[in-house]
Amino acid sequence: MGPPLKELQGALPERPQRTLEGRPRSVAPPPQDGDPMIPATVPASYIGVLATPEGRQGLIVASLRHAREVELKQVVPLVVPAGQQLMLWALSADGAPRAIGPIPSAPFVRAPLPDTAERVFGDAVELAVSLEPAGTAPALPSGAFVVRGLCGKVWPPAGAASAAR
Repeated sequence: MGPPLKELQGALPERPQRTLEGRPRSVAPPPQDGDPMIPATVPASYIGVLATPEGRQGLIVASLRHAREVELKQVVPLVVPAGQQLMLWALSADGAPRAIGPIPSAPFVRAPLPDTAERVFGDAVELAVSLEPAGTAPALPSGAFVVRGLCGKVWPPAGAASAAR
């Protein structure tokens, strides 16, 4: 039998973790044996993982709670025909779509929001993307969504932080 896993792990070179843009990310070392586990701190954010009609991951959407921009990562390329644009939508609990705005088509991009993420995504339970005629600002999607998925709020509810201590 070969060396224990712990020895092998120590012999492997560390690979720096990277952001979605490929830049090195500074990461705290994992807790060592005997160290108390400290919960990870995630900035208050809105996150959406949108799937294609076939059920494959298509687009990851993220924005800090009080930011005025959204980050978008295409997991699969979203093909945009000539004369068309991608339009991001927020869907409320009753399914009503509300246009957020056009988004660029690229593997990883940032796009401006019309207001803070809190106001733009606050009542959204889902996010979706449609293809629309370039240069338009439709009130409703003109066709089926090319990707659609849940929108999650990543922060503790009011009062939860003090209750956990």
